[in-house]
Amino acid sequence: MKALEQKAFFIYLFPVFFYLLGITEYGQYVNLWDIVKEVLLFEFIVVVLFYVSNKFFQKQDNAVANIFFISLALYSFFGDIKKALSAHNITSFISSYTVLMPLIFVTLILLFQVGKRNKKVGQQLFVYFNYLMIMLCVLQSILARKTLLSKDSTMVQSLSLDIQAVKEKPNVYFILLDAYAGNTSLKTYFHYDNNDLISKLQAQQFYVFDSIHSNYNITAGSVNSMLNMQYINQAKLAPWNQYSFYLKSFNCIHENKVTRFFHRCDYQLYNYSLFDIESAPASYSFPLLHKGIDLIHARFLHQKLVNDLAWKLCIGKFKLNYFFNKYTLHVHHQNNDIIQKTMKLAKQQNDKPHFVYAHLLLPHQPYFTDSLGNVLDIETQEKNKYQASTYLQYLQYANSRIQEMAKSIVHADPNSIIVFISDHGYPDYPKAAQGLVFNNFMAIHVPDNKYSQLQNIKSNVHLFPVLLNTYFHQQIPLQKDSLFLIDEERNMIRNSKL
Repeated sequence: MKALEQKAFFIYLFPVFFYLLGITEYGQYVNLWDIVKEVLLFEFIVVVLFYVSNKFFQKQDNAVANIFFISLALYSFFGDIKKALSAHNITSFISSYTVLMPLIFVTLILLFQVGKRNKKVGQQLFVYFNYLMIMLCVLQSILARKTLLSKDSTMVQSLSLDIQAVKEKPNVYFILLDAYAGNTSLKTYFHYDNNDLISKLQAQQFYVFDSIHSNYNITAGSVNSMLNMQYINQAKLAPWNQYSFYLKSFNCIHENKVTRFFHRCDYQLYNYSLFDIESAPASYSFPLLHKGIDLIHARFLHQKLVNDLAWKLCIGKFKLNYFFNKYTLHVHHQNNDIIQKTMKLAKQQNDKPHFVYAHLLLPHQPYFTDSLGNVLDIETQEKNKYQASTYLQYLQYANSRIQEMAKSIVHADPNSIIVFISDHGYPDYPKAAQGLVFNNFMAIHVPDNKYSQLQNIKSNVHLFPVLLNTYFHQQIPLQKDSLFLIDEERNMIRNSKL
């Protein structure tokens, strides 16, 4: 009891409480070891800052501890506070940074002065914070445990895969082109003939599909379906209008059937994608694709400032090249890095065969360049981000990178399986042409140049079943081809046969 009056346990318990709350909300979608590392880092920062604060404000122990705790809470839950204020007309004006930040600063100074002058109130608040954090940590521990125990591991059906049947082990390059429109939609909607790319890929012994379809209009559903070689579990992944759909999909991708198969076949996995995969964590990211740990950190003041205001340093007279490159061109540099790493890997001689998942956000928004690869400024990107002509220019730039990769990999690793495939087509068709979003792109290179079996692939879900059945002697049953339109706004999914 006496210790609670003298020791600021609430300061040291706060990082634990913060991440216990995060586990309660997102525990099914985060790696516990990642959480432990974040707690330790946060705890270290808190201890150092609290020590420095005590040294600076000597003989004001309780007042310093109380204000430090309040500041810590405001900093850690700033995103939630701002969101709550923005949600109501009466308080929305307070939510602007020009009002909210000075208000917080002035309030903290006033509270500190009150704590200094009224020792009794400061002591009572000190003890209250200790009891509060102890009770909250106990409560959140119970809730976090409940969340972890409720994790659903039945979202993907089992498949019978025979590792012993595998005889030859060619290297496999799975190169995903995010939002690349198919030949049919390029001709009918964009009035663009993609024959230049097609003919150059055919010259490299690729089979380019005339008409191929994605089974889903959203990346998370499409990649989940392809890598698990089955349609997604609609009952488990709904509702479609909540971010939990993405988080559940990330879990399915993390434990997917395809990379597990290659891992069991003693393949080295190279994950140049946005998604974590067992034994191969994600190397890259996309600002709009938040994982569980990102959603926990989104509450922090600094994260909110970066998300809301960093773009201001990328435009106009205050433009700084560092921020323009780091934030605006982040994905553009990422695409270049993935392309270079994939081509470099093809040239290496390794003891083990390898499976590469390279996910290029190309020609996905933002449209960073024109058709020649000249980088556009952020104002131009924003102004034209829904223009079909801008998309088409970026697709033409993508074509040059596809040709570069295809030529390099085939030359360095001619006996490999190489797949260029898009997860869905152009995402911004008008309603009258919405069905074209399923028309996507696929080109495949195989060691024996025999494509008769592969020509039967009509949609993405059958890519790996056909490849594994043909070149790895599996017997995976093929399902009927279907298309599923996920409508997040209406919280519904519509399906039809191909």
